[in-house]
Amino acid sequence: MAGSDWYLFDGERQLGPLNWNELSHFLRVQDLSKLKVWREGLTEWVPAAELPELALARPPVPTASVNDHGQNTSKKRGRFNNFIAKNWRGEFSLATSYWLFGFLGNLFVSIFAAVVVAAFQLDSGYQPKAIFASISIAWAGIAAIAVWQSVGVWRSANRHINARTILGKRSPWAGLAKIAVFVGVLRLIGNFLSSGWPQLLEAGRISFLDDPDIPAYSIRVMRDGTEAEIAGGFKYGLTDDFLKILSASRRIRVVHLDSIGGRIGEAVKLNKVIRSRRLDTYVSSNCMSACTIAFAGGQRRILRNGAILGFHAASFPGMTKAELVEASRDQKDIFAIAGFDKKFIDQALSTPSTELWKPASNVLLQAGVITSVSDGNDFAMSGIGTSLTMGDFGAILSRALPLMESLKRRFPRDYDSVLQAYYDSFESGQTQLDSVAAGREKLLVVLKRLKPMADDLVLSDLATVYADQYTALGSKDPALCYRYASGTGNAVPGSEIPEHLIARENDVSRRVIETAAVRAADNPPAVEAAWKKVLAGLASKGFKAGQLEVLSDTNAPAERYGEYCSVAIALFREISKLAGNDAGIVMRDVFAEK
Repeated sequence: MAGSDWYLFDGERQLGPLNWNELSHFLRVQDLSKLKVWREGLTEWVPAAELPELALARPPVPTASVNDHGQNTSKKRGRFNNFIAKNWRGEFSLATSYWLFGFLGNLFVSIFAAVVVAAFQLDSGYQPKAIFASISIAWAGIAAIAVWQSVGVWRSANRHINARTILGKRSPWAGLAKIAVFVGVLRLIGNFLSSGWPQLLEAGRISFLDDPDIPAYSIRVMRDGTEAEIAGGFKYGLTDDFLKILSASRRIRVVHLDSIGGRIGEAVKLNKVIRSRRLDTYVSSNCMSACTIAFAGGQRRILRNGAILGFHAASFPGMTKAELVEASRDQKDIFAIAGFDKKFIDQALSTPSTELWKPASNVLLQAGVITSVSDGNDFAMSGIGTSLTMGDFGAILSRALPLMESLKRRFPRDYDSVLQAYYDSFESGQTQLDSVAAGREKLLVVLKRLKPMADDLVLSDLATVYADQYTALGSKDPALCYRYASGTGNAVPGSEIPEHLIARENDVSRRVIETAAVRAADNPPAVEAAWKKVLAGLASKGFKAGQLEVLSDTNAPAERYGEYCSVAIALFREISKLAGNDAGIVMRDVFAEK
């Protein structure tokens, strides 16, 4: 009956007459069970599924046969019929494709991404390659599901539009669905470019390029194997290398940290090691960003006076603000376990990643971030790098002590001797106090030889510095003044002398080095005349000539420490007041007597 005119009824309206081609096209996009048909020769409307000839308009069904060898020679259909394939071909209704598979697809994406991340990171800690694989697989899965959803909805919408067109109806819902698919694809591409791609790029740089934007790290064992310094960036492998150091040096109790930061994941790993081993942490220079996480693992957390801890929020390319807040939860927990004040934690982690909050030491103490502040003398010297050559160390020393540059220029052999003493002590990992003492001992020997060769005005200023230093030490403890003034100054910690007086002494010592020259011996009558002026000044202040003898007593009893200090202060005050070259004459004589 291919040549007859056909009429269709879909439950709402009648359509026809239709020729066989029009009928066939319509039946390909509609369910026969929902249609009734009529043609000439039929007494009434008949369900389309009951007419055998209409099966010709449907896709052929494979038939099975057996050949002469008993083999099945059925023609298999060239497509799968599971729901995945049927949705891909758009064979489900538009509502099913759009709403049901849309919801299930989105739900599957969320579960899939969570499972992938958990599978790669479960009990594995910070593993960059696992992170890269997790991100790659997650986005590949999201893309596959999104394409499957979009193609299914698009094809289902096209079938819906064709069916409605044959019936003479419009299909705005199908058009809106296709627009939604188009917008969804654009949004997915935008999300990948703004989030997925930056994350993949960063994870790839960490995994395969050794994190090139973060400085290399180094680890140094110091102070007879009881302390270790970690310097440089926090990047993958640091904790594993530190564990090897701990295995080889089992007496390590203090970890020095000197870092601008790096990867939070590695810092969290290091924190766990430090906390589990009950180690102390110490910062002598700077500990910024992720470094503070490792610092928080210390049983005791010590900050050198003048050192800096810097805090800010976490950051990672492609991560949204909400994701970063979630990522910082571990960091909050670590700080809370360490005993940091909650308000401090909130402020530290709310500081933008482009900024750095550097709280003062009193704020850090009050918030429980540090347990104490140190002058550094109880720890090995650190915070200046772990792989320094002697030339590097010399440059650092010259910046801290400008007189070293003058010594290098004018007396290179003496410079090498002093530098070697400092450097050997640093290399052996001695305490800062011992390192400074070793270098200072050599330097004092050099200065003792050069002082009598300095200009008169320089020696006059040196007398003033001595008087001011003795006064400052005597006001604290006469014993300190006695030990320093009697020539055993190396036994007095530099922290006992005010910093401005140390700076003045260093500057005068620099001038001693720069003006040192071979000089003719002073005329004895001139020396005697200059001393008479000094003694006259002392006498006018109530001092007797015999009291000067106490200054030659290097084993004075404790009860005379105060007297020794008073006489020494008065003596150098009077010397500094002398006019012309008299101060230089007397100071050279004092050095000669010693």
